[in-house]
Amino acid sequence: MKASKTKTGPLRRLLGVVGRNKWPLAGVFFCAVLGNTGILIAPKLVGRAINLIMPQGGPTDWAALIRTLLLIAAVVAVGCLFNWLTALCANLVANRTVQALRTDLFHKLGELPLNYYDTHSRGDVMSRFTNDIDAIADGLNQGIVQLVSGVITVLLCLGFMLSMNPMVTLVAVFVTPLCFLVGFAITKYGNRRFREQSRIQGQLGGYAEELISGQRTVKAFGYEER
Repeated sequence: MKASKTKTGPLRRLLGVVGRNKWPLAGVFFCAVLGNTGILIAPKLVGRAINLIMPQGGPTDWAALIRTLLLIAAVVAVGCLFNWLTALCANLVANRTVQALRTDLFHKLGELPLNYYDTHSRGDVMSRFTNDIDAIADGLNQGIVQLVSGVITVLLCLGFMLSMNPMVTLVAVFVTPLCFLVGFAITKYGNRRFREQSRIQGQLGGYAEELISGQRTVKAFGYEER
């Protein structure tokens, strides 16, 4: 139980910082719904246009076909516009979150006791300000859009599929858990490698900061061999 709280604690705190941006997050959800709806409606309209091009036992209704093509163009344009707005709002959330994290970290450094700096290398501390924060920024920029758009796309696709063919929808629903299991396995493996990468980056940053940048101090105390 304690280990579980230790693992979910940082994520919970990060979500608390992300949750400060209520209006941009609302914009992400709103724009994602409209954008994905437009992109998913377009193929259905394309099918209607094909039926107009090749009618059964009658001439082509060119006026209806042109209206349908214009409607497809408008729906796709609106969908692309709202998808762009989704990415814009997500970037705003990510940038504000990173700014808040860096501000909180800066204030935290001023509250830490001196023995913390004696027991932790400067390179490791700098790595948390640069590499770790940049990793969080990249994850939020990509993760927010992918998470929100993915969930909304799955729900909308499920609704469209149920309206067209419920039996085929059931087959797809039964296969979907396999995709989740594969994704979970890849994520679990990637988390271990990411922690190892972060640890090594901290060591490299500490070595570069303390032994390469501080060459004069190293020579003054005779630490060249170390």
